[in-house]
Amino acid sequence: MASVKWIKQISVIDSNFKGPFQTIDYVYYPDKENNKDAYPVTTINVNSTIQKPLDKENLNNGKHLIKGIPWTGKGFITKLEISIDGGLLG
Repeated sequence: MASVKWIKQISVIDSNFKGPFQTIDYVYYPDKENNKDAYPVTTINVNSTIQKPLDKENLNNGKHLIKGIPWTGKGFITKLEISIDGGLLG
């Protein structure tokens, strides 16, 4: 998915392709216990990275600037939520 490839030929088929990249490797597994409801990656789920503060950085009390980058494979990000308690306080 991250490698550049040159297309030499396209074949149209009337069913889902069952190659290893579509059935094993590049697949979302919603149920961590089994393969139930697994589906191939067609768009990237919303993801993000926090760039500041650094991971496990000790901060003093007070206000701090948080910097990062969210992205998605489809649509626009319209809201970003940050939790410092694992989402417990809602």
